[in-house]
Amino acid sequence: MHPLTEYPRPAMRRDSYENLNGLWQYAITASAQRPAGWDGEILVPYAPECRASGVGRTVQPGQWLHYHRYFAPPAGTGGRVLLHFGAVDYECDVWVNGSHAVRHVGGQLSFSADITEQLIAGVNTLCVRARDDHSVLDIPRGKQFWKEESESIFYTATTGIWQSVWLEPVCDAHIEEVRITPLYDEKAVRFEYRLAGRTGGAELKAELSFGGRPVAQAAACTQSAQGAFSVSLEETALGVWNAGEELVWTPETPRLFDVTFRLVRGGEVLDEARSYFGMRKVSVENGRFLLNNRPYYQRLLLDQGYWPDGGLTAPSDEAFAEDIRLAKAMGFNGVRKHQKVEDPRFLYHAD
Repeated sequence: MHPLTEYPRPAMRRDSYENLNGLWQYAITASAQRPAGWDGEILVPYAPECRASGVGRTVQPGQWLHYHRYFAPPAGTGGRVLLHFGAVDYECDVWVNGSHAVRHVGGQLSFSADITEQLIAGVNTLCVRARDDHSVLDIPRGKQFWKEESESIFYTATTGIWQSVWLEPVCDAHIEEVRITPLYDEKAVRFEYRLAGRTGGAELKAELSFGGRPVAQAAACTQSAQGAFSVSLEETALGVWNAGEELVWTPETPRLFDVTFRLVRGGEVLDEARSYFGMRKVSVENGRFLLNNRPYYQRLLLDQGYWPDGGLTAPSDEAFAEDIRLAKAMGFNGVRKHQKVEDPRFLYHAD
């Protein structure tokens, strides 16, 4: 059983990845020590408090949640292997083959670890230990409650893994992150990049398309591990920007540009990733909200982001899209997320 098999990070997609969602072993203990045995199986990425996890137990204050599973390293040799977690609530440690790989604190943000050196040939072990003491009031907890049942304005607690886990093989030199900023008034788009590994002598190329048609391209020499460059969209293969608003994003016309990034050295493609963006601008003028420099009245739902069986985790990727379609059908043009950093798959469907 492998729920939520879609690539978890739409803003930086690669073809080579292995989803680790599915049945893991779990144990709930009174100490941080690794358990001598396992209580049963849990369906990742659903929290044990949720019916969808197959567990249906609340991790109490002072208790620890332990995970365990086996996995095979990605096929191929050379390069690096990254282990990604969409979100683990609230603090956790990760071990690969008994070697500590990463510690993370914060229940709503993604994190990664390069586990190349910990991997062995054949069967590998992955262990995660998580704790989320809902009775502690000075850590962010959103709408989570510490009791068995929801009450008043609080909802079911979430402990441990609640977003997708996946492996990703990459070249030693690879793209770590690209932040895309539409420059609406300048009719351009800005790319701020961060690279990893030995990237000397490489170029980062960006190829833009719209509706499947090439639009523009640009490249930056990667003399350092981070930098920025911009691409003008005033005159493109699609024509002059001022010819109309066919390129502009609004909730009613959610038009998106596609971007393919390639890290190239000596004609060899070291890394390739795909992303997207919408040409849009939000601002406030004289107390009015403006979208693309025009007044725009927001009709927003207050969206808690909870699901009947999955808590913070959606039952499927299609459920995100259907939620957005239903909101639009009822006359809303946006949502106000309430005390939750939403899953990147939801944000992609909203875009």
